[in-house]
Amino acid sequence: MFKINIRSIILDIDGTLTEDRNTERLSLEAIAAIREALDTRTDLEIGLATGNSHIVAISLARYIGLDFSRCPVISENGCLLWYKGKLYDICADYEEDIEKSREIIRKEALGKVVRESYQNEYRRRDFAYYPLPNICPETAVEFIRSLLDKYGLHSLDVRYSGYAIHVIPKTVNKGTAVRLYSEISGISIENMVAIGDSDTDIELLSSVGLPVAVSNATEGLKKVAKIVLSKPSGAGVAEFFRKFILYS
Repeated sequence: MFKINIRSIILDIDGTLTEDRNTERLSLEAIAAIREALDTRTDLEIGLATGNSHIVAISLARYIGLDFSRCPVISENGCLLWYKGKLYDICADYEEDIEKSREIIRKEALGKVVRESYQNEYRRRDFAYYPLPNICPETAVEFIRSLLDKYGLHSLDVRYSGYAIHVIPKTVNKGTAVRLYSEISGISIENMVAIGDSDTDIELLSSVGLPVAVSNATEGLKKVAKIVLSKPSGAGVAEFFRKFILYS
């Protein structure tokens, strides 16, 4: 049993708070456990870290029932952090390259290898794309990377989450936002937990004191986790809350 003073828990959404990694249906079991923890531990901050746009992430936080007085919301894979009513734009310095990449992808990749995420209309920094049905994700990722190299956009990276392809600054990730959240909130990263399922959560888990992976997480993520839960996705999240928060 890990004995740390848990003051904050940060949860990935897709594949972690959902019923499984191949669905967008939220796990009601996980949500029930989160709400019980918020009612039981008034000193505990519970937040989200996701590749979704800010408006989607903040809406999910509200309807899950998170307490906005103690709820960090990290969106666009770490480009944005919302905490106690203030939005921090971590990727503002990359705005020009990000906009150029979007124009290039629209001209040379849309309809050929990818389609745009509906959320791009609401995104600020991290734009997302889906491979076309006849294109495998790895091929689409390499195609977009080659476009970025061709046009000298070396500050940007291309990542596949298992749900979508994201174009994001190389130096920014969910862990970047966690460190800023720690600085703002005064909560040490050693007192933070992060739970995830995919390789896009590696930096998130690596930045906290207690990194946790659900049972169906990628092998890469399990390697950085101190705890690998026995259950998948949302059921695993509920397992963690019951074992380490509610009935510990």
